[in-house]
Amino acid sequence: MKIFSRYDSNKVIFETESDFLSGLDLNGVNLKSANLTDLDLSLCNLENANLEDAKLWGTNLEKTNLNNARLVGATLIGACLKNASLVEANLIDTDLKDSEFWYADLSGANLEKSNLGDADFWHANLSNAKLLGANLFNAKFKDANVYGTTIVIDEDDIGTDGIFD
Repeated sequence: MKIFSRYDSNKVIFETESDFLSGLDLNGVNLKSANLTDLDLSLCNLENANLEDAKLWGTNLEKTNLNNARLVGATLIGACLKNASLVEANLIDTDLKDSEFWYADLSGANLEKSNLGDADFWHANLSNAKLLGANLFNAKFKDANVYGTTIVIDEDDIGTDGIFD
């Protein structure tokens, strides 16, 4: 397993034996195509980070700052993003199936063409987010703030329970 060190060139060096990386300041780090599967990145600062095409299956990102982060094409299947901040994050074409966003702030986030199937946005803030072309099958938005959110719903794509139940 590896830990991050950031240099001026944004190169990432890995050297540790721990899966526990909670609380690191990784502001602006380049983790493009990195495999971060099943790691504990809770409480980390990943603001402005490049996580394009990164693999984050089952990763714990609880209370993590991902504001303005680039996650285009990333895979976050089953990730925990409870209380995470993803303000203005770029999540175009990201796989977020089965992820938890309880109380997360996704205001202004771009989730166009993303897979949100079975994701749970309980009490999340999605104000002014973009969800055009996103897969919302069985996604849950109970008590979520969707004010100003751009969304197009196709009846066949929301599942049997409905989207705001």
